[in-house]
Amino acid sequence: MNQDEKLFFKAPFTIAVLLGAVLLLFSGLNTMPLAGLNEGRRALTALEMIRNGNWLIPTMNGHIYIDKPPMLYWLMVISAKIFNTTAEWALRLPSALAAFATCGLLYRSARKYINNDIAILSVLILATSLSFTRSAHRAEIEILLTFFCFAANIFFFDFYMSKKKIFLWLSYLCMGLALLTKGPVALLFFVPPLLVFGLLNRKAEIWRGLFFGPGWLLMLTLGISWYVAIWFSAAGPLLRQVIEIDIVGKSLGGLSDSKPFYTYVLNLLGIFAPWTLVAILRAKKFKLLFNNQPTTYFTLLMIVPLLIMSLLASKHNKYILPLFPPLALFLAVFLRDFYDWLITRCPTRGGKYFTRFAICLMGGYLLFFTALEPRIFSYQTSAFKPLIAEIHKVEHRAPIYCLGEKKFLQLLFYYERPIPSLNINEV
Repeated sequence: MNQDEKLFFKAPFTIAVLLGAVLLLFSGLNTMPLAGLNEGRRALTALEMIRNGNWLIPTMNGHIYIDKPPMLYWLMVISAKIFNTTAEWALRLPSALAAFATCGLLYRSARKYINNDIAILSVLILATSLSFTRSAHRAEIEILLTFFCFAANIFFFDFYMSKKKIFLWLSYLCMGLALLTKGPVALLFFVPPLLVFGLLNRKAEIWRGLFFGPGWLLMLTLGISWYVAIWFSAAGPLLRQVIEIDIVGKSLGGLSDSKPFYTYVLNLLGIFAPWTLVAILRAKKFKLLFNNQPTTYFTLLMIVPLLIMSLLASKHNKYILPLFPPLALFLAVFLRDFYDWLITRCPTRGGKYFTRFAICLMGGYLLFFTALEPRIFSYQTSAFKPLIAEIHKVEHRAPIYCLGEKKFLQLLFYYERPIPSLNINEV
């Protein structure tokens, strides 16, 4: 597979897929209230950052909340201030933009280093991954982490191919921002696959880039700056507890969400259906992934971190979201080979059936996010407005409390002020 190989997909299909991806990522940002406790946690923290003006120490319901670095909160606050609103769409916009930038970077890189067919199929596969597109519609951390990690890896490969140091600086800059987004876990998606790529290729440029001292200084300065500031602030004593739970506990086990080694592999088969079925059917073509350096690089970006993440005790699908862009290209290689086989067997109709299926699939996803999802999951949020109305009726008579604030994070966001939390003994 190379730049000179015959291309099947013409401009109309390319434009249709790219336009469909844009519509999928940006449509439906304001069709439903905050979805789930995680999005409630992010939105509430950003809202309180706007109100108290403290960009260093995030709070949630009036309590210090430093479980995650503040990069996403900062972008949500900036978006809210630019548009002068704290509506759901404004707080979700950074996630949609991160997903859009990820798709754009995937298309640009695959087209530049492989060919347009692989590029457009990669975007098609990524945009029709329910988990990826849903993350683009949520104010959550993982989609932003995905963009920064993928950008860091792509810019590193740009440096490797062009020998231009500007790309190396951009790579480490993105990794620094990734550390500011979710902490040290970001390094799992950067260092291990590059080490393996270096061992396989034995090229001096890889090692010079990987051990580029000024780049590491830039990355660590950005990445640990917030942690250092927190350490010497009033929130310093809480930092050790965060490290024990979020890093040590989730890595070594002992938590209730520990799952088997093969969990991620099984989940990915479903997350990327129906495209994973094509990869299974064309599994004999696995060698195509190692025909050239670009596909080898993307394959390692997916496989190496997947193996490492599978060894960790705590497993949630959102943790492996940074693997989705290289996995999309991984599957595109098999899908391109399947398409070649299809038009050989059905030269007159095979191509038409495939393009119609792809467009209909994207249309179905668009219908789901804009019309069906808000109705299907309305039961999760329909009580917010009437409950808040009842609270306003009685709040002047006696103090208002909540029992276990983690269950009420979305409600607290819409109530627009902290509510003191009690435990069962205090009640």
